[in-house]
Amino acid sequence: MNADGKHDRNIRTEGDGVVETLHVIDQTVLPHELRILKPHSVKDLCRAVLDMLGGGRSHVKC
Repeated sequence: MNADGKHDRNIRTEGDGVVETLHVIDQTVLPHELRILKPHSVKDLCRAVLDMLGGGRSHVKC
C-alpha cells in the first residue's frame, strides 16, 4: 500500500536482525490518518487485530 507517498506494508518488522519490532498499520483510521501500532506482546497484537475486525470487516483483507 502507499502511505504518505511511499510504499509500505500493513505489517512489517524493523530492526537489526537480532532485535525486531513489529509495526502494524492501524487500518481503522485510514484514509484520514496514518497510525503505526507497535504491539509489545502477543496480547497487544491480538487486541489490535480484533479491534480492526470489530470496527468493520472491510478494514481487514483476508
